[in-house]
Amino acid sequence: MILNELQFIKHLSKQSSQGTVTTTEITKKETELGITLPEALCDLYRSFTPEDEVFTIGGSLVPFHELCLTKFTTKFHINTLLVFMKSESRAFGVLIKQEGKRTGQISIYANIDNQRVANYLTNAKTKSERETLNVDESASVSQWIIRRIGYQKIYTCSNIIAFKERMSVAEKAKYWANFDTLYGQATCLYISKTYTDILGLSQVGFTPLADLPHYACIWGSDAVESLDNFIQHNKHEYVWLKKFGKIQLLESDGHDAKNELAQTKNNPFADLQHRSLYSIEPILQYLSRFAHLENESSIEAKLLKKESQLHISFPLPFREYYHYMPKSVYNAYNLHYPVQRLKSDKTGKIKFLAENQEVYYCAIDPQTPYVYYKMSDQRGDWLPWGILDGYLVGEFVWNIACSDELGLDFVQFKNFEPSMLTTGGKLYPYLSDIADGLSAKISEGNFFRVYQIIENEVIALYEKTSQCFYFIANNRASLNDFISSANIKL
Repeated sequence: MILNELQFIKHLSKQSSQGTVTTTEITKKETELGITLPEALCDLYRSFTPEDEVFTIGGSLVPFHELCLTKFTTKFHINTLLVFMKSESRAFGVLIKQEGKRTGQISIYANIDNQRVANYLTNAKTKSERETLNVDESASVSQWIIRRIGYQKIYTCSNIIAFKERMSVAEKAKYWANFDTLYGQATCLYISKTYTDILGLSQVGFTPLADLPHYACIWGSDAVESLDNFIQHNKHEYVWLKKFGKIQLLESDGHDAKNELAQTKNNPFADLQHRSLYSIEPILQYLSRFAHLENESSIEAKLLKKESQLHISFPLPFREYYHYMPKSVYNAYNLHYPVQRLKSDKTGKIKFLAENQEVYYCAIDPQTPYVYYKMSDQRGDWLPWGILDGYLVGEFVWNIACSDELGLDFVQFKNFEPSMLTTGGKLYPYLSDIADGLSAKISEGNFFRVYQIIENEVIALYEKTSQCFYFIANNRASLNDFISSANIKL
């Protein structure tokens, strides 16, 4: 299945040893576990050993003979995973089975198309952390393995260069179109058509694995000559991050390269215009009815108590957000802090959200209309990342869409193009704005815009920065009817 791609990654290094797992050993392990091992996982063990240099950074491979089924319990499910990789704080495994603790309903993920990689904290300290299982719905098991192994491989290469220029989304798409993808777009890995011993990564959303500055595009190879020629024959500007195995001391160009993500000039929302916040209650009411959610009125007393403790007043959209977001959905996508855990830091920011793998945190400042973010591995200042009202609506949609308890259907329109939203576009006849234009107003200065398609049955979320379009439905038949009538290929 992915044997050729893994062999390509492996052969970027002349020092890698060949995997030794045989078909006989695989059959024996399957009999022992009582399951059929995912083919992509078998290809991984055929190609790599736990001693391979690729596992010296970012995550280690569980020895094949130690593979076993692990049970991980969340609030509503007993999950069975086949853990095959571990980092310092997380375990990663293929989700094999889910059993409802209350309903007893069992879901077995034997179909290759339905299998996904999930992870959990191995050093969890709180009940919330102990019950949080993160399932990567963005990639199949094969895509996840290639993406992770390729990611770790680039950082272990003797030589690494970075694309220094800053590009818009359209410019990035044009740039990467000049290269071949390694097993599709979902892996974020690219191959130079000229230099076959170079591997590239578009690492938006990735956290650096080594003591290197973060750049959106990096290229790695053990052959320094190939990277030298690559730089000379490309018209873009590159910088060396590592050469002959040594991390390079970058020349100053007016900013601290190690904290590039934390620099305001790199932030797409650094020049946000101050505007008044809108009440988002009409949209949250609609979304709550759509997802069959019930309000938790007791939260109001907790908000008032917290305001008194902090001597502040929460922004109206923030109050509405907590009023309508059920506790059971707090950790469905990103991790939301309960009201009682909200507190101000020395800058006056109130952290309320952690990204699902704690790559970054989000906060509010009661004195401004912005939402702020800060990377977890950096000590820089909080930076603006959008306007609070629209950002919270986008988060609300993500969390209800990703909640296993709500049973919503959630699909990505992979063939989407922004022109489809304009007058005369394929999607234009089906779209209407939630709350009479409110979702368009709050999308100003934000990643997301929320649309309505087929009243009470399908909604759509447009992520503007990455030009992605998603459909969420509470009725699968209606979603299928819409996809068919609009002639959409997901």
